[in-house]
Amino acid sequence: KKNYTEAYTIYSDVLEVERKSIPIDSAGIAFTLMDIAKSLCGEMKYSDAESFLRECLDIRKKILDPDSWLIPNTKSWLGEAVAGQNRYEEAEQLLLDAYTKINPPENLMSRKKMALERIVNLYEAWGKPEKATQWRNKLLGEDF
Repeated sequence: KKNYTEAYTIYSDVLEVERKSIPIDSAGIAFTLMDIAKSLCGEMKYSDAESFLRECLDIRKKILDPDSWLIPNTKSWLGEAVAGQNRYEEAEQLLLDAYTKINPPENLMSRKKMALERIVNLYEAWGKPEKATQWRNKLLGEDF
């Protein structure tokens, strides 16, 4: 079992130092925000994770090429956090948009698979089994 609480504490400490020592719109801060959000999602603290993900997304939109796979990857995580708060329509928009645009490097294709898994999880939680099955079939067929 992963220790998300410990990870959150460590990354929060790192973020505090980074905010004092590097530019606020830096890649380093964006990565730390993402790490904090992942640890919060792991603890199902989706409301807390959402603010870190939104800040990370704002930074990445400012500093990265618009076609960077990190932007839709962040949106996918944000979609998970929003879905975890039962805001399914908003989550659906985020997750579908993220999935259609995510194009990670070959060695990180698992990120695209994770984005697809989030869509399946959304439709299952939302009580839309036919849509969940449609997306699960895409996942099982490895046609993602």
